[in-house]
Amino acid sequence: MNLPQQAVDVKAFIDGRPLSVRQILIVVLCFFIVAADGIDVAMMGFIAPSIVHDWQLARATFGVVMSAAPLGLVFGALIAPH
Repeated sequence: MNLPQQAVDVKAFIDGRPLSVRQILIVVLCFFIVAADGIDVAMMGFIAPSIVHDWQLARATFGVVMSAAPLGLVFGALIAPH
């Protein structure tokens, strides 16, 4: 028995529905996760001059240290299993 098939416009279906409380909660949680992840970078911008002075490091030397975290993220993302 062959039933007639109807085309479904997925975009219109999604756009026609309001955001649920769960979706809003997920967006808010994602915002806080990204904000918490960025705090370390922002803090290092404020703390770096004091560390360079107290540890008597050259700025170029500390630049290598500061670039280690983003490079670690890049290599970790490439190596991590999917």
